[in-house]
Amino acid sequence: MLTVLAITLRPTDDTFTALDALMPLIEELYDGLSIAVPDGILAAHVQRLRAYPQTRVYQSEQSPDNRRYQTVQKALQFTSVDFIHYCDGDHALTRMAHHEADWRASLAAIQQHDCTLIERTPEVFESYPPALRDTERIINAVGSYLLGRPVDLGAGSRGFSRAAAEYLIQASSPSTHALATDSEWPILLHRAGFSVGSYASSGATYDIANPEMYDRLHHVDQWAKRVEIARLIVQAGLDAMQRPDVPPRP
Repeated sequence: MLTVLAITLRPTDDTFTALDALMPLIEELYDGLSIAVPDGILAAHVQRLRAYPQTRVYQSEQSPDNRRYQTVQKALQFTSVDFIHYCDGDHALTRMAHHEADWRASLAAIQQHDCTLIERTPEVFESYPPALRDTERIINAVGSYLLGRPVDLGAGSRGFSRAAAEYLIQASSPSTHALATDSEWPILLHRAGFSVGSYASSGATYDIANPEMYDRLHHVDQWAKRVEIARLIVQAGLDAMQRPDVPPRP
């Protein structure tokens, strides 16, 4: 099975240090790497990303943008790709580096379903900063009801078969808020008859190298932001479930 890793990145010098160290593992596990970066990234950084083996880079031309959509779409350009392993970029680099065995297991798991939700074990979920953890309980409660089984939608990673990814590019929109895809994508696939499974990851941690960012996640202002994000994701799930024009599975 040919598998492409699809990630989003806002590259810094530290990003390249991590990528340089992980590239042998990425080349071992994947047949290609798709990266979507935001508008305004230094041209030298984009060129450096494109210099990695079997790598395709999409640079957004406007902001805000749905880089999750863009990197999955770019991954489909690899000839004969069977599966796409998506992960938010900073999480991907950290989890591969610190939890390689779990990452390998998640890669094997995504080949069992059209859409595989990379979920968090209870221990990992409880380790997240409170503003994320407690608002994501709401997201997961609604998502579980809509999908008809318990799910965890907020780990920032999932796998897609080629058919499922092609369907999402057709049925969803690049103008949708990227975080809304946490609920929109699995619900659209579920409604269209694709198989949606799960993998409980012990490595889907929320590791923050920047102390300032970590402190900000515990500030009262972060709760207001995360509540609004939860509302957005829940509404996207409800819209996907109620949408009257969902295309049938090809």
